[in-house]
Amino acid sequence: MMDLRKRVILNVGIPVLVLIIIFVLVYFYGRQDTSVSQTGDENQTRSLETGTTGGGANTTGEVVSPVPKEFPPANPEDVVRQLATIFVERFATYSNQNENHNIDDVLLISTKSMASWLETQRQARSNIYEGTTTRVLVADVDIFTNTSATVLIQAQQTTEKEADTTTVVKRGRVDLVDVDGEWRVDGLYWDKE
Repeated sequence: MMDLRKRVILNVGIPVLVLIIIFVLVYFYGRQDTSVSQTGDENQTRSLETGTTGGGANTTGEVVSPVPKEFPPANPEDVVRQLATIFVERFATYSNQNENHNIDDVLLISTKSMASWLETQRQARSNIYEGTTTRVLVADVDIFTNTSATVLIQAQQTTEKEADTTTVVKRGRVDLVDVDGEWRVDGLYWDKE
């Protein structure tokens, strides 16, 4: 029969040793150059042919900067549609215990007049939980000019209050204006139910 000291060494020492070996293997084998892209990016292929590692130093020791990808210019209608969706989902998703973070989140994408109205929508904290989650289902650009846009939205709102949960679908519109080259939300109007 083994004494206590030998059993502790076997039961604790061996698993710790195995974990150390696994860590060392993962650390060293995980650091190998894996710059070969599965997407077949031409820039990465070229950098492998010239001996670079996609940024940093190449095999000769000279520093090589990665080539930034250029994205096509965004479609302005897509931008206002996305901004309206982000605004509605963030502003209309709230609880009485989130310290009005929903309003803080959308102030940066709002006009000054809209920001003033948003400040009036702050809620007092409560010990009894009440919260609403909003998900935009449809966002269609209705009117679009170089300086203003209107996006029609349809959103699903789920409200939890104590043990009760209700879900409704609401329709409305988001008005946006161009302020110094950036789109800002200027109004949110829910249709009458």
